[in-house]
Parts: sequence; structure tokens; C-alpha cells
Amino acid sequence: MKISCFGWFMTLTLVASSALAQAPAGETAAAKIQFQTMSYDFGKLSSGQAARHDFIFTNTGNATLEITGVKPACGCTAAGEWTKIVEPGKTGVIPLQFNSAGFSGMVVKTATITCNDPVTSTLTLQLSGNVWKEIDAVPQFAVLNGSTESVADAKTTVKIVNNGDTPLGITGLEVNNSMFVAEVKTNQPGKEFELFVKVVPPLNTSMTHGIVTLKTTSTNVPQVQVTAMLMLQPVVAVTPPQINLPPPPLNNGYIHTLTVRNSGTNVLKLSEATVSDVRVGAALKETEAGKVFSVEVNIPQGFEAKPGQNTEVVIKSNHPQFPELKIPILQPLAGVPPAVTAPAVPAAAAHAH
Repeated sequence: MKISCFGWFMTLTLVASSALAQAPAGETAAAKIQFQTMSYDFGKLSSGQAARHDFIFTNTGNATLEITGVKPACGCTAAGEWTKIVEPGKTGVIPLQFNSAGFSGMVVKTATITCNDPVTSTLTLQLSGNVWKEIDAVPQFAVLNGSTESVADAKTTVKIVNNGDTPLGITGLEVNNSMFVAEVKTNQPGKEFELFVKVVPPLNTSMTHGIVTLKTTSTNVPQVQVTAMLMLQPVVAVTPPQINLPPPPLNNGYIHTLTVRNSGTNVLKLSEATVSDVRVGAALKETEAGKVFSVEVNIPQGFEAKPGQNTEVVIKSNHPQFPELKIPILQPLAGVPPAVTAPAVPAAAAHAH
């Protein structure tokens, strides 16, 4: 069947007229999203309960609105089945639910909404409120910091707070890892206790966490568990472990600051911060006696690393395991991205084990 040119013209005219009918003369058709509210306060919630709210929105534009995505900021918040297509003048819904298990105190959870509104293509919805626990541990984790040389100072405290009306008693204490030792002291009878956790040798570096279990007189919460974690730091650590320069030519000079931190029990003394390339300067400063040092590395304008030469900052140390600290200065060739290298370690670190 053949259609005349006049027939095609009439068909195109009708389609165009139908599209323009949604928008006033001289105005471009566009979707526009408008929420009744973009935040919801769920008030007080017992830990473990879920808070849910339906966010209602309207398409106040003159073209079809499409919700292209709903992305909660964390796994504790989930989106239900939301309205994806909304015609002009119609409404839609985006249900959000927050699972409060493991939370306490004030919380704020968000979700990012994306749509085809040309003016507001991205929006943020918010759920907030107070999660209540009858018995709360503050903080929820007992983090203990120690060095690979000594754990004498690896200790911390956790407050156990009774938010209920019935006085609380602690009837027992258990730790499932012998590397941790714990004890409880009463601050306010029936209301507040303090849990002391410390590390004792011998260390088990393959199992650096444990569970401290407190048995209570509460009917609803017969036991409270606190996770203890030992964070082992190198005795001497340099941050950052290397200096990465942009490819040449360098239009400006650079000053990079290195931090050397001593986590051991002995007093650390550093001296003679030098660079293998004489064009680069290094200035050493002690910021905390025997513990923390800073090194300012001055890269001059126009600097270009010499091919085949290792450029590095060298710092002398009185530590018997780390007599020298070496920090590489890396610069790629022009037009070549910088290589990914393993973190730098102090000289002789490989022999320290």
C-alpha cells in the first residue's frame, strides 16, 4: 500500500500536535518532581525494630516523569517497590525502610533518588530518629592499639549504660580469647558500669579479636556482648609510604610532608634526612619528643627524575631494627600514568622477623 506525501505530512502533524498538547504554547515539555516531604522523623525506636515511611511525590510538570533509581546510602536501609512512571498531575510513592538492629542513639539515613526532571535530576530522602536500647555499650567495639614491639599500652574502656527503669546487675563475665583480659567496675549502682579491656602476652596475631560477654539481671537483655579488637601498628611507620609526582615537566614546585611515627616503647631519634638527588631538599622536624617527626620534602619547579636512578628520601634512625628509613620518590615518564607499587617499608624491615 502506498501513502501519499500529503498523508505522511498529515500523520507527522498529528503526532507533533499531540506532543505539544501537554505543554502551553512556547513552553518546552518537561517533567517536574515535587515531594510532600523529603524527610521523615520516626521518633523513638527500640533497637531491632524497623522504621518505614512512604514518600509521596507528584509530577507537577507537563511531560512523563520517570524515576530511574533509588539508592540507599547503606545496607541498613532498603527501598521497596517504587512508582517508576508518573504522568503529569499524577502521584507516585517511594517506600523506604530502616532496620535499627545494631544501632543506638540518634541516626540519620539517606537514599538518593534519580529521575528525568531536567532541573532536579537528583534528590536525597532522609529517615531520622532515636534508636533506644535498654542496655547500651558505648562504644560498641573495644578497639585496642598496640605495636608489633609491645602491647603494654593496649587497653581501653567501654561504658555499659542501663536506659531502663529497673536497676541492672552484672552477674558474670566471659572472654573467648585468652589474649584479652576484662573486668567490670560499677560507676552508678544499677545504672552505669565500666568495662576495662587489655591485652596480655602471648599474642596470637592470627586471632586479634575476641568477644567479651557480660551476664546481666535483665529479663529482656540477659547478656551484653562487646567485640574487642587489637590493632597492631608497625613499630616505626612512615606516612605516606611513598611520594608520587605528576609526569614532567613540573610547572610548579611541590612540598610533600612525610610523618614518621614511633609506636614502640623506646625513644626514637632521627637524623640526617637526605635525598639521593641533590636537587631535592628535605627538612626534618621533631613534633613529639621521641614519638612523632615530620619531614618536608621540597621538589623544585621543572624537576624530572633521572632515568634509571632511584630517587628516595633517606632518614637515619637509632632504632636497631630500622637504622635507615627509605621513602621512594616516584615520577612517571611524560604521558605515562604512575606505576602502582607495594607500600614502602623501613630499611632492614625484612630482617626484623
